[in-house]
Amino acid sequence: KGVKKIVFSSSAAVYSPNDKDAIEESDPTVPLSPYGATKLLSEELISSVGGAEKISIISLRYFNVLGSAVPEFGDNSKDNLVPKVFLALKNGKRPEIYGTDYPTKDGTCIRDYIHVGDLAKSHVAALKKTESALVSSVYNVGSGNGYSVREMMDQISKTLGRDINPEESPARAGDSPKLIASTKKIETELGWKPTATLKEMIDSSWQAEQANA
Repeated sequence: KGVKKIVFSSSAAVYSPNDKDAIEESDPTVPLSPYGATKLLSEELISSVGGAEKISIISLRYFNVLGSAVPEFGDNSKDNLVPKVFLALKNGKRPEIYGTDYPTKDGTCIRDYIHVGDLAKSHVAALKKTESALVSSVYNVGSGNGYSVREMMDQISKTLGRDINPEESPARAGDSPKLIASTKKIETELGWKPTATLKEMIDSSWQAEQANA
C-alpha cells in the first residue's frame, strides 16, 4: 500500500535465441531456462499490478553484470564467468570453456557485459523517469558490445599477466549462442549510457578478488 513506483531487476534471459546483432526490447521472449521464465513471469505480473493500481513500472533487463565498484565488494557468484575463472585458478584448476561449436566467430558463446557501476546508474535513471510521469516500460541494460568466451579468457589472461590455459568442455543445455543488447531505447528515453570498457570491468573484478582473498 502506498507504493507509487517499482524498478524491477529483470534479465536478458527472457529473450528467445536469435541471430540479430543486437536484441531489442520488442524482440520475442521465449526463455530457454527456468530462471528466464521466472523473470518474464515476474515482469508480466508486476506490469499487470502497475496498470491496475496506477503504479509506475520499469523492468531493467540486465545482460551480464561484471566488475566491482569498490574492491571491498566483489562478485562471489559461482555461476558468472569471471568469478568462476578466478575460483578455478585459485584451486589450481584450468578454467572451462563450455561449448566450442556454436555458430559464432570462434565457436564459443557471445555475451554482452555491463559494469555494476553503470548498472547502478541505470537504476537511478529509471527512478528519475518514474518521477516525471506514470510509466510502464522495459529497458535493456548492457554495453551494446558482444564478447566471446575465448575473448573473455584472453582479456583475463592480460589482466593477470599470464596464460590461464582454459580447457574445452561440452556445451551446457539452455545456453544461447549470442546475446547482445540494443541500448538505443534506454539511451534515448532515460539518457543513460554505459561507460566502462571490458578491460576496466575485468581489472576491477580482479582487484576485488585480490582484496578479498
